[in-house]
Amino acid sequence: MKKKEPQKPVPVVVRLAYASNDRFFGSEAEKFFEKWKNEGEVTKIFGSELLPSDLQNLFRTQGIFESVSMIYLKNAEKMGKETTKKLAEFLKKPFSSVYLFIEYVGDLSEKNKKIDSVWKEIVSLVKPENFNPHSAKSYILKRVREKNIDISESAILMLESWAGRDLHLMPPAMDILCLAAEETKNITEEDVLDLLGTGGSVSIFELQEKFLSRDERGISEAIRKVENDASASPIAFVSTIAKQMTYIAKIHSISKSGVSFGAITPEMVEKGLQYWQLQRIKDNFSKWSEKQTLNSLESFALLDKAIKGDPVEPWTAVEIHLLKLLRV
Repeated sequence: MKKKEPQKPVPVVVRLAYASNDRFFGSEAEKFFEKWKNEGEVTKIFGSELLPSDLQNLFRTQGIFESVSMIYLKNAEKMGKETTKKLAEFLKKPFSSVYLFIEYVGDLSEKNKKIDSVWKEIVSLVKPENFNPHSAKSYILKRVREKNIDISESAILMLESWAGRDLHLMPPAMDILCLAAEETKNITEEDVLDLLGTGGSVSIFELQEKFLSRDERGISEAIRKVENDASASPIAFVSTIAKQMTYIAKIHSISKSGVSFGAITPEMVEKGLQYWQLQRIKDNFSKWSEKQTLNSLESFALLDKAIKGDPVEPWTAVEIHLLKLLRV
């Protein structure tokens, strides 16, 4: 009887991707796992939800009929230090039966001297791949081509100037601009000024996005930037963000009346509201319960008074209020 040849070990496959915005990763993880789709299911996990023991168990667990474990680790930068250490330990002696795709939102390049010591070790074990676009312009052109939209050269220059080195702000900014241009199929310099709605202040725009998406860590980082932005007004910020939350409150009210979420039109929310504005609100709607929304409106009224009369540094007051709201 012919002896069976011993099964060849499965090669160790680990990829580490980093970018300043998770939108830049695109569908790379799905492409990575595609070649093994018949060998099992992909387990998607998020760094913020992981305990050290969870990660260890995942690496050692396979389904009954699975020959490999396919793990898609998102937001790895949000893992606690002990969990990150467990990842480093695994990468020193990885199992050949684990296929791992890691996404890290941040900078893992050699130029970044502030990388955490554990992540430095991880980077020494797995070469990180940079998924940031080559430039703001290349990303802008990619987005408008996808939507078959024209954009003026002056609008591109203004966007590049507006974002500066903060490429991570380009996805939400282009979302807004492309939504607004669905009918006209054209983006102008005036659109960039009007639609970003921040008086040209990239730091205020970032702070709005972080709050609406309930990103605590991002809020604190954005506050540090906005404090150094002479053009940023805390009173204007509170007014703008309160308006956004008012729209979310109205959508809650409309939904309770029996209108389906998809059937809600701009006119139902407010006369003169644009489609792109409603879409932006809807994108964040699910992150805010009705109670949280109403609490935020009460808090913003108090914050407005505090900024105008409290001796506390205005942006410090803003940070305290925003973080308190997210923890309710």
